[in-house]
Amino acid sequence: MVIAAWCLLLGAVVVPSLIHGGRRLILVAASLGTACLGLLLALELHYLPIIGWFAQGRYAMPAAAGVVLCAACAPQFERRLAARHRLRPYCTVLTGVAAVLHVYLLAFVMTRFQSGPGARLDPFTGVWRPPSGALPPLLAVLAGGAILAVLAAVVAGDSPRGPVHAPPKQHALPSMPNVR
Repeated sequence: MVIAAWCLLLGAVVVPSLIHGGRRLILVAASLGTACLGLLLALELHYLPIIGWFAQGRYAMPAAAGVVLCAACAPQFERRLAARHRLRPYCTVLTGVAAVLHVYLLAFVMTRFQSGPGARLDPFTGVWRPPSGALPPLLAVLAGGAILAVLAAVVAGDSPRGPVHAPPKQHALPSMPNVR
């Protein structure tokens, strides 16, 4: 379920940007995605006969993050949302969903390490606990997510040009008096 939520969240960023971004963006994102899958497949085929299992997505993660960043930086979809005054809610909702997923995943991982793999979700029980207790890490992730959601709401503008991709203003050089 969590993997599906992350895939939907990433798809909400990547797919519309690819639809509105043009051929070049599609080519770059597809190339990076293919390189990620190719690397993972090559590692799997190499290590499967040796150790029996290999699933290390961290080796492809930088390039996979590049797919998302590349799509997110495409200004066409951002301008379209801004022109319809939907950019701010779009950014806020995506950031809020990501923050909720982070808090849930931290609670899940804490429960797994503290109480074992089959335990009911409760990060405050179990044998092992973080040195400061379970509450500070959960509050830190919650605060970070809230700050990101507020930043997304404040920074995302609804100007059709968009705050990030507006062309710089051209200033004419001041005329210089004839100096002899």
